Amino acid sequence: MNKLITFYFIFFDFCDQRREETMKQKLTFWLIFSLLLLSFSVIGYAAQAKITAQTAASDAQATTAIDEEEQTFKQIEKIVLAFRQAMLISTCEYYRPLGDEDLKKLEKYLRDYFPLNLDPHTKVMSEEEMKKFTETSFVGIGISVEACPETTKKRLARLLAIQKEFLTEEFIKKISSHHDLERSTSEFLVAASPEYKAVRDDLINGLLDEKGIHIKGVIDGSPAEKSGLTKAYDGWYITAVGKTKTAGRQLGEMVDLIRGKKDTAVSVTLTSPDGSKTKTFTIARGSVATNRLESRIIPGTDIGYIKIMEFNVDPQDFYKACAELKKAGARALIIDLENNPGGELNSTLDIANLFVDKGQTLLYTKGRSGIYLSYKAYREKMFDWPIAVLINENSASASEVLAGIIQDYGLGTIIGVRSYGKGSAQIPRDIPADKSTIKITIAKYYLPVKKISPDGIGITPDIEIKDDPATPESETLQKAVEVLNEKLKQK
Repeated sequence: MNKLITFYFIFFDFCDQRREETMKQKLTFWLIFSLLLLSFSVIGYAAQAKITAQTAASDAQATTAIDEEEQTFKQIEKIVLAFRQAMLISTCEYYRPLGDEDLKKLEKYLRDYFPLNLDPHTKVMSEEEMKKFTETSFVGIGISVEACPETTKKRLARLLAIQKEFLTEEFIKKISSHHDLERSTSEFLVAASPEYKAVRDDLINGLLDEKGIHIKGVIDGSPAEKSGLTKAYDGWYITAVGKTKTAGRQLGEMVDLIRGKKDTAVSVTLTSPDGSKTKTFTIARGSVATNRLESRIIPGTDIGYIKIMEFNVDPQDFYKACAELKKAGARALIIDLENNPGGELNSTLDIANLFVDKGQTLLYTKGRSGIYLSYKAYREKMFDWPIAVLINENSASASEVLAGIIQDYGLGTIIGVRSYGKGSAQIPRDIPADKSTIKITIAKYYLPVKKISPDGIGITPDIEIKDDPATPESETLQKAVEVLNEKLKQK
């Protein structure tokens, strides 16, 4: 019995111990579980609080941005109202009535001064200016012209000499890479030196001297070529259009005389570069496409050459030109972008894609959102040639995009002088009040590898060489042929 009682107590003591251990385990389990729930709740609350805070911050930023825009609009309304009131007072009370000349100055101020102070490429264009800007063809005879290169060179040299009278060499070097500073300095020199203003105006207006209009080239298949004014007359000078002599006239004025209504005739008198020969052509005006590109094999080489006038060219035409050059035996390519002012971005990127691997970034843009948008190569590259790209101070915008992509990826050699420095995109917006258009900057370009914008600084060539306009040969083209011949020897 005693053993039974002893066993009973031992057994129940053991059970009590097990019960206590079980209770401890249960308590421990529930304690841990409760702590985990509490942790998850705290973490969840913190996450929710963070999300709420981020949302609140985003909402606050958005609200701040909206408030700032509203404030800006209010300030603009106030400025415009004040300006309008000032003009009304001036119209009614100025000591003399305001005339047409006053209104022209006011219009010029509103159209030019305000937009150009945002940046050099935001501008207001009249209905006629916009029509010319967007046209892909014109009625004319199909020749490319300019003022006398020798005269242009002398005028540029004179401007530089006047600059040196007022500015130090160090300052002149500094302004050459900062377009805003260059513009301000030019305004100072115009005010300080009447001669500088006169020479500068002659350059801007294309004032023609006794030599006349220099013929840079004749477009294939143009009315001029069909009438006998062929590429053989490249380098000659137009000294008269009809009975109007070119000397003392402006280039734009004479170009307008050469252009005219379709199927009407115009006569042009030409003089050889040395002045020993003259020739007159009567040409029926016709439609001339402006989106042409020129392509050929450089004589005596395996090098193809493509000149792109503007980037309103169809990328398919560029591809066909490359394919034809390859078929003709080309093993290297020169892309001439000299004096190309730019054009359509998509056209440029499609052409760049011919030389860049699929999936690689072609370009970044960044607008007022501050977010970089990337453009990718969407197809495999088509050509793997040694490339040379020709640029000069008039190569701008889309030209700089193509040259920059090729330089950034090490796909070719850039030859010439620093490009213009326009790394921004504009879109047209109608102004209903007078049917004009504001061409406004909406984003800047950034190159794919270095992520640098050429805006204001341009593309620096790998080989710097300036083409001499006084010589018939193109020094930049000769250097490109030399570079590519050397690369072909190494293949």
